[in-house]
Amino acid sequence: MVHPQRFVTQLRGTIPRMDKSRRNFIKLLVEKKLIEEDKLEEVLEQYKKVGGSLKDLLIKSGYVDDKDLTILLSAYLAIPPIKILNLSIAEDVLKLIPSDIAKKYMVIPISKISNSITVALDDPLNILVLDDLERLTGCRINPVI
Repeated sequence: MVHPQRFVTQLRGTIPRMDKSRRNFIKLLVEKKLIEEDKLEEVLEQYKKVGGSLKDLLIKSGYVDDKDLTILLSAYLAIPPIKILNLSIAEDVLKLIPSDIAKKYMVIPISKISNSITVALDDPLNILVLDDLERLTGCRINPVI
């Protein structure tokens, strides 16, 4: 496992802002040595067969550490990581997303300011979840990891 601070330091300046949309996150996993290419291919084959969350498959395979993957995702997507355990979330904010939907998508609403809801997501790469949450709440969704 890579020490988080060292890993973030290694990432600084290596993912140019303008290139983010063009960079392939899967290739970045190999470039940053989080997983070997043959192991990644194995996980991708499983992903094609069973679907689900690629992030979960990478972690369950044991090839990628959850913390390292979260740090890389955070840097790649420019989405800040947070520690939910340290937060005090208002009851009215928690009610913005029905509990069955929150469990289904593995999300937690953190705060609401005007027409924006900050939501902690398990899989920030899942655009369908973000779209569903926006339709459901009628608010803009600001993801955090």
